[in-house]
Amino acid sequence: MNVISLLNIFLACNDKEQPETVLEPHDTGSDIEHVVMVSPYLQSVGMESAWVMWITETGEQSQVEWGTTEQLGNFIDGETETEGGIGYVHSVHLDGLQPGTQYFYKTRTGGSYSQIYHFKTAPSGGDEPFQIVA
Repeated sequence: MNVISLLNIFLACNDKEQPETVLEPHDTGSDIEHVVMVSPYLQSVGMESAWVMWITETGEQSQVEWGTTEQLGNFIDGETETEGGIGYVHSVHLDGLQPGTQYFYKTRTGGSYSQIYHFKTAPSGGDEPFQIVA
């Protein structure tokens, strides 16, 4: 018997008012919130790509929603590693970006979403100044 079945039995036997939302048996638990240990940060921002990374205490899903506006709209999945016992290190490679363009993104691990961040890709060359802050 799984936890969801036990929860449904408990709710059926409970005289108190039942909550409006009850987990269905097909729910995989992917919406569980995970503790973020290191907020999202960027690595290797170039003219056409960037890496988005973050670290969580638990949770293997690595997903970034991104776009050229705060409405985002594009999704990409990445990888998760558990090296060194520091937690789950998430990395997602954004590729096919345009030079000198501002992008917005947020991360997802299960039910945990980051705030929306933004960055600008490196210019294609020439006269446009470009700074990297570490």
